[in-house]
Amino acid sequence: MYRCAALAALLFCTVISRSEVVLTEGTNLTIDVGPDGRIAMDLLGSLWVLPARGGVADALDVGLLPAERPRWSPDGTAIVYQVHAAEQRRIALHSVSDAETRPLSGDRHFDQHPDWHPDGERIVYSSDRYDTGFDLWELDLPTGLTWRISSRPGDETEPAWSADGRHLIYINRDSDTWYLMLRRHGQPDEIVVESTTKLSAPSWRPDGSLISFVRQDVDGVHIDIAVLSDPPLVRRFISDGDIFESAVSWPDRSRMLYAANGAIMARNFDSWTSNFIPFSALVRQQPATRSLASRQRQLPKTSQPGGSLTVRTGRLFDGTGDDYQIGMDIVIKNGRVAELLPRDESLEGIVVDMGDLTALPGFIDSFASLPEDATDTLGPIVLSYGVTTMLVDHPRHEQLTDRWSGRDLPGPRLLPVALASSDPAANAWLIVLDGAFNEGVEWRKSVTRWQSRGLPVLAKNWRVALGSGATLLLGATSLPASPAGRRYADLELVNGAGPVRIVSALADSRTPGVRQLLA
Repeated sequence: MYRCAALAALLFCTVISRSEVVLTEGTNLTIDVGPDGRIAMDLLGSLWVLPARGGVADALDVGLLPAERPRWSPDGTAIVYQVHAAEQRRIALHSVSDAETRPLSGDRHFDQHPDWHPDGERIVYSSDRYDTGFDLWELDLPTGLTWRISSRPGDETEPAWSADGRHLIYINRDSDTWYLMLRRHGQPDEIVVESTTKLSAPSWRPDGSLISFVRQDVDGVHIDIAVLSDPPLVRRFISDGDIFESAVSWPDRSRMLYAANGAIMARNFDSWTSNFIPFSALVRQQPATRSLASRQRQLPKTSQPGGSLTVRTGRLFDGTGDDYQIGMDIVIKNGRVAELLPRDESLEGIVVDMGDLTALPGFIDSFASLPEDATDTLGPIVLSYGVTTMLVDHPRHEQLTDRWSGRDLPGPRLLPVALASSDPAANAWLIVLDGAFNEGVEWRKSVTRWQSRGLPVLAKNWRVALGSGATLLLGATSLPASPAGRRYADLELVNGAGPVRIVSALADSRTPGVRQLLA
């Protein structure tokens, strides 16, 4: 039996059973109350709307990219939100009445934190488009015109207009100091709160008398209020529970909604306690994909194409480091990768835009115990699974590599590697991690050691893979814990959804022989 073929089948077989799960809590929710009382929230990268008193949440069809931070329009007919794509943020608009979505910004800049002007025709947001940090900008929806409205040192983020559209609040961070800023109509900007710890998520009480905001300090995350007296009076307002960095939403001057403890909470302004607003969101997992082990494909033999082709993807992992490269074009000439260039809109020839996909150079870190009598015909079988390079301990690795490097019979490149017999995993050809998250943490040193020796390491679920440090394929940064470090039902679902095998051993700079391969 060819072990390498069995390995390839394991590497690229993902089985997810079709199921339905009802979520009643989420991690890092952001919420907003519409003029009719309905509540918009983000959950697992999607936008949802639920009744004012809670209940069943309806998912909005806003596309495949993760959607965050919804904000209702003043008339309740649309929601503006930010899109998370390729280490960037964009802003988009979803019409609730006709279920249509349109982008409000492209992928050239980092645009985030959109909010509405009360006239319903302008969007205020934060952008880095002048390369001077983040400034505040406005977009006029009828004309599409944009203009900058701030240029302070540091970053200006999270803007919000008062209910009458006359005053603006925002967060300014300059070095290690955060400021809650207020721009009164016709007056210069003034500092309301100055802090050496993080400030975020400001929002107006509808009558304009005070500002609520989130403060993160050594004691945890709290909701504070700044009464706009002269001078402003700052008080701690809510400090119990796992408070999320989401702006307080005020249905009226006496009632406020906020996100904490994986849930939506409501509190009257004159009360010391909060009420729980329940929600249920039906999440459908994707249908199962068929295992690739059931068939073997022979690659067709074709002549190499001519001309130039540019492949554009959201991010690139080229195997020479431990992180993604963002905004790169892959230029292919005469059938071979010629160069990697920063994104260039002026490139000639055919351009294939792959959107938010990630480009990989093939799975080039698979160790296989090839049988000594392996024949040349094994090359196309292994290559058909996507394995372009293998680490082997085989007496004929040079002959097989020469044979598979020609035009007649394609196959993977073989890199020689020897395993020390003193290693308990010396004769292993596949390591599978299973168990709880804490066990994954304990395995980190072993995982690094196994990977450095060329052994592929798999994890049966995301929790173990995250714990063992396999964050490259999993995109751990897109699954952050709450400010208190907790994960609620949504991330529990993602981290433990079925018998999913994750490849966590892509080649990097530590892989034996990879530098010679690149040379």
